[in-house]
Amino acid sequence: MRWAVVAAALTQLPFMAWQRSQGLPLTGWTGGPGSRYAAVLLAVSLPLAPIWGQLLLGVALAFSQSFLALAAVLTALATMMEGRLRWLGLAWMVGCMAVMATFRPWPLWQERLDAWRLVLPEWSSSPWLGMGPGGWGSTVPLRQWTSSEAEKWPQAHSDLVQWGVEMGVVGMLLLLAWTVLSAGRLWRSAFRGSVVALGVLALGFHPFHSSVLAPWLLLILGAGLREPSPDVGCEKDAAWATSPSGPGLSWRYWL
Repeated sequence: MRWAVVAAALTQLPFMAWQRSQGLPLTGWTGGPGSRYAAVLLAVSLPLAPIWGQLLLGVALAFSQSFLALAAVLTALATMMEGRLRWLGLAWMVGCMAVMATFRPWPLWQERLDAWRLVLPEWSSSPWLGMGPGGWGSTVPLRQWTSSEAEKWPQAHSDLVQWGVEMGVVGMLLLLAWTVLSAGRLWRSAFRGSVVALGVLALGFHPFHSSVLAPWLLLILGAGLREPSPDVGCEKDAAWATSPSGPGLSWRYWL
């Protein structure tokens, strides 16, 4: 499974290189209006790749100019570290993203907040059960058309926000329950880095609402839930991780 996801990401690179040479958006073969769609697959695959694959995917990710995908990768790599290195990595990531966000004429948070506020009148009429599946796409783009010059969003650019808008408080509680019950197993999984990157992306984009991305993302979640790895993120198994039968995440793991 790990290599299937990495291979799917690597196949993006020739298309992205050709698109850049033609002055086109770096969408890869995932489609979509911009680089964000290809960047999502690169971001969730990079933690699973060997070192040479990480270098290739990292270069392509940098050219995609997707700050959110870059934040997802940096967060994932930081959480894969141990001890103080983990916290130092997270602090460095937050600082870098704060600096890079100033280069955008329209900050990510401002665009999203403007769009999310448009749905409040309809959502407030049924907060417990929400607007139902598809409620965002049938409401917000029309409001954006008449209220601003910004691009029209058929999705909320946040899976979490869109889930809350369409499924309401009850849906959010169910999602929270699933997250709490699954977090331990996913954290100990060999797919931990990809799951963390996916979580960051789901906060500020809509990967689960894209038909070309969702199958790969669901495969990653399924693989992470299926069989936790005792040598990832579990200090009590340190003895196992250093034994001959369980080498842990040493440099040999990535080559």
